[in-house]
Amino acid sequence: MNKILKDVFNFFVDIYEAAIFVLWDLPELFRKYVETVPSVTVSVSPASLDIGQSLTITGVVNSDVNISAPSSTPVSILITDAAGNAQPAIAATTGTNGAYTATFVIPTGFASGTATVAVTSLGVTATATFRRK
Repeated sequence: MNKILKDVFNFFVDIYEAAIFVLWDLPELFRKYVETVPSVTVSVSPASLDIGQSLTITGVVNSDVNISAPSSTPVSILITDAAGNAQPAIAATTGTNGAYTATFVIPTGFASGTATVAVTSLGVTATATFRRK
């Protein structure tokens, strides 16, 4: 009888240890197999420009770690001058490999100083700056 009780006890200890292992690793397992981690990059060129000149905005959107966003993923670009005046949003979409490109011509009245470019896609925002002479 003691052998049977000992075997039953060990059985439940094994189940308990297995449950603790699974519960301990559950958040990591969830993140690996369910949660996506989108990312956005942005760069601007040239770093300094004046009224009437064109700013080129480029970057890449990833829908998950090291996985490019599908073609035609929407990208919203918002440019704000040094005085805090936001320009009308620029709509772009990703091409192959999640890459996007947009051009912005510096309008009359765009305040001189450091301006900000904010790019949003898949709920993630990345920023870059440039200087308006």
